[in-house]
Amino acid sequence: MSQVNALLAHMLFSGRPLAENQIAALWRLDFSLREKTFWKMLYESAARADEVLCLNVEDLYPQDKRGKITAKGGATEWIHWQSGTAQLLPRLIARRTRGPLFLTDRKAPAGTATLDVCEETSRARLFYRRGEEIFEESTRLLANPLARPEDVEDLAG
Repeated sequence: MSQVNALLAHMLFSGRPLAENQIAALWRLDFSLREKTFWKMLYESAARADEVLCLNVEDLYPQDKRGKITAKGGATEWIHWQSGTAQLLPRLIARRTRGPLFLTDRKAPAGTATLDVCEETSRARLFYRRGEEIFEESTRLLANPLARPEDVEDLAG
């Protein structure tokens, strides 16, 4: 398996690698800024999805293209990303200065832990289960081993 496929297999919650043409098709699709940034960060950093979803705005060092995560086992580590993520992050963060980086589309339900709610928007942190659902719904054709190459090439353009 190529390094590109290994990274995308990591990005895919199911662990199934995509072919190069599927990866190219993924980047051409029209998704929300949140999804584009999340998937690009996963792809470019090779970090675990749950680690990236736990990032807060104040954990980021955009000028250095890196962020501070709490790795499995509780150790503090750094993830590094490339220009694709670096170009998307300022728009995703907007004017927020703290709180969860990746937010849900709705206000946080009552009882949501304070650390998982953005003080500025009242929206909750996006969690793994919902991130996985969104990815699977959005990329169903890309992950279909029976999809014809021309179907994949025709996606979004």
